[in-house]
Amino acid sequence: MKPEIMKKEFLLVGLETQIDFSKDFSKTLEDLRETLRQNLNQIPNMSAPVRMVGFWQPDGCYFTGVEVSEEAPVPKDLIVKALPESLFAKFREEKRGTVGGPGGYAYNQWLPESGFRVNEELPGDFEIFDDMEHCDEDDGCDILIPIRPNTFNQKQIRGVVPFPCDAESDSFFGALASALLPILGYSEETPYWCPPKAAYCIGCGGCGDKTTLQKHQLSVYHALLTATGTAFGFDYPEDDEVDCHSFEDVEIGWRWPDAFIGYIMGFAGLTWKRIMRDADQSEIYKAITASIDRGYPVLARLGGHGVFPGETAWQVVTGYKDGALCGLDANSLSETAAYSDGLFLLQNWQDSFIDAVIITGHQEKSVTYMDVLDRIIRTLSHPSHAKLENDIMAKLDAVTPENAEETAMMMCGITGVPIEARWHAAEAFCSMDNMISCLTEEQALKSRLSDLFFKKYIADHNDETHGVCWKIWRLLGVGPETGYWITPEAAKRLLNPETRNEIKRLFRIVFDNDRAVLAELTAVCKGGGGDPVPKKMIPNLPAHPMISNMAGQNYWLNGCMAYLMECLGESPDYDYWFFSGVTGDSFLQVYGKNPEQMVLCYSDIMTDTALKKAFDACGYGYAYDKITEGNREMLGKRIRESIDRNIPVIARVENTFRSFAVICGYDAERFYSIMGEETTPAAYSYSNLIFVGDKKEQPALAVAYKDAVLAVPALMTIQETEDYSFGEKAFIDWAESLEDGRYQKYPAESKLFHTHGDPSFTCWNMHGTYLCMLGTNLCAVDFLKKAYEFNTELTFIEQLLPIYEKQCGKGFMELIGMEGGFSLPPEAIRDSARMKPVSDAIKKAGSYCRDILKVFEQEISETVSL
Repeated sequence: MKPEIMKKEFLLVGLETQIDFSKDFSKTLEDLRETLRQNLNQIPNMSAPVRMVGFWQPDGCYFTGVEVSEEAPVPKDLIVKALPESLFAKFREEKRGTVGGPGGYAYNQWLPESGFRVNEELPGDFEIFDDMEHCDEDDGCDILIPIRPNTFNQKQIRGVVPFPCDAESDSFFGALASALLPILGYSEETPYWCPPKAAYCIGCGGCGDKTTLQKHQLSVYHALLTATGTAFGFDYPEDDEVDCHSFEDVEIGWRWPDAFIGYIMGFAGLTWKRIMRDADQSEIYKAITASIDRGYPVLARLGGHGVFPGETAWQVVTGYKDGALCGLDANSLSETAAYSDGLFLLQNWQDSFIDAVIITGHQEKSVTYMDVLDRIIRTLSHPSHAKLENDIMAKLDAVTPENAEETAMMMCGITGVPIEARWHAAEAFCSMDNMISCLTEEQALKSRLSDLFFKKYIADHNDETHGVCWKIWRLLGVGPETGYWITPEAAKRLLNPETRNEIKRLFRIVFDNDRAVLAELTAVCKGGGGDPVPKKMIPNLPAHPMISNMAGQNYWLNGCMAYLMECLGESPDYDYWFFSGVTGDSFLQVYGKNPEQMVLCYSDIMTDTALKKAFDACGYGYAYDKITEGNREMLGKRIRESIDRNIPVIARVENTFRSFAVICGYDAERFYSIMGEETTPAAYSYSNLIFVGDKKEQPALAVAYKDAVLAVPALMTIQETEDYSFGEKAFIDWAESLEDGRYQKYPAESKLFHTHGDPSFTCWNMHGTYLCMLGTNLCAVDFLKKAYEFNTELTFIEQLLPIYEKQCGKGFMELIGMEGGFSLPPEAIRDSARMKPVSDAIKKAGSYCRDILKVFEQEISETVSL
């Protein structure tokens, strides 16, 4: 809903009253309007058309009147209200309360992203009805919001839920769950799965007054705590006041190592980076504000006090203002920050900054459902659990008047973790639509584990862990009335042998429930009770990456083809550079006409043709299959058969770049691939598969190189299509897109300008990818030199070399130095005049295509004349 921005001043005659919002005020409004109607014939100079004007002012003051053209005496019951000129955002509202007011669209969605702010000199909303009679809440009207340009250096992300939303003791997971909501696309309209009802939420009120976003935040917290294994300990990893931790690889002083955060981001399908306190302060602020500008909240430690001592409090930075940071903090910054509307505003954040986790983009999830189960198993089977159980029993057997209070504190503290954490785990597995559930489509398995976690952890009157822990607390006299902590009464109760024995019995149930969950999960991972299903991997996994971006190997299909040849025992001559040339990638600039689609190279958009060229050049057949629901099972079988023969399968990955990977292994649930510069297999999702076929007659290398060179003119003169252009036309279309103003319709903060995983690479789809293609194609020079070595009769290659060096070498270097190169700012690409020099440089680079074709035309002419 885009408003009209207008300038207006008001001269009004009417009546004013105070509204009591605790009562139904519709009659008050109607009485006021009726009084005005009865006095209309006494109001001089009314402006035509006569329309009912309402002005909602602060503190419940409401004015209703009509516009007049000039001031004149009015009846004694009426007043004149002259309001100064102001800018207004004019919206059309068909039902009262949907646009204006504190909960309306104008203030909560449009204003924060608009570049305007409220005009504080004229606070309130205007509602201008179409006439004097149709003024009910269901009648349409114009809503005018007084605004002024936002001259502050500020930005605020809306729709981030304050934390904790419920029993969320860990500030890291609470802050992360809130931060991820906008990043993962959650909104009030996103359907929420209600585990108790086993259906999507219909607003029955069973969750109290939680909003849908608050329910989603809690659901994300459930999943994060559970998937990391944290929900299955008896402490929290950052708690340094325990003797030892109940998790694998967690020691006293643990502070969210990169490996831990990396696992979480793999689980969530996100890319990220971390900034530490020793970084340059201006760079820290720049990174945080860039993320906020993109609409991504930042997870940060800005000091303050948390549940645990030390630097353990996390905050969510959701905005900035004149150098200060603002956001959500569970009140941890109450001693150092100011607060407004529930948000902290921290001016001297540099003094207390510890670190920040910045989400940079999305990627395929690298954590599988079985990975989650395996992590839980490792936590539940950690030796510290058995030791803790023995320590609890020993402590309860040795209670004395001197140590009773200390023992009570220990029992209370230990109980406080599973009473909350196992509830989160049960909620996570009982949901059929959350971050864990979406990792598998095996409904029977999800139902099996849902039933397990429900019964062992939260089912009422079932010796479930949640209820049992409450019984332990009650035996100690602990509850909400004591702030969930002991009183002197707890020590007295522990001196009673019957109480101690009952607490011991209840703790045994807690550990028994964990053992039951562990046994069932172990059985699941062993395929129902047998030996674990091993991963089958191709033995000759490359110890080297398949490509090197720094070496200019940016076309991933060619790296996959080279690895395939390696696995087939073919000559090292069939390397990345060979396939980049024979597919045509190295010789052709392409352009995509839809800026919402990322175009990487010729083999990216013309994959069928490129594959035929590649396999013909190395002498193999192939099959290129699109995965559908109908053939998924059959293709999965073919993949396993190929892996069993130690032959990888090339796959098109469903990620931002729609890259290519090689499937090199599998287990009972997933296929594992290597992609790009990776050397460790990971799980991805695929859209297409490429199977190598039988070996055919293999062309000599000299023939393959010669054929590729002689095919260049046909490549460069491919007729443009509705979606793509090629050769010089690709350069022209790229250049013209930068100077014809087409990107002015997109706001600077549009996601279209931020499609690359690296947030510094802006305007990638429109400019960066084509600049990358131009520079990458300098490798055509080396391919031509090798072709000349094999085919010395191709003397015209000597004429081609300097042309390609000018186009892809000097041309690229000129463009990379203009307007930020790969980091072209959105404000620049929206400015046609500013982009004119860039456009001219692109056209200049494109003009070398004609020189290349002239060389080929001359060669063909001479060959024909001979």
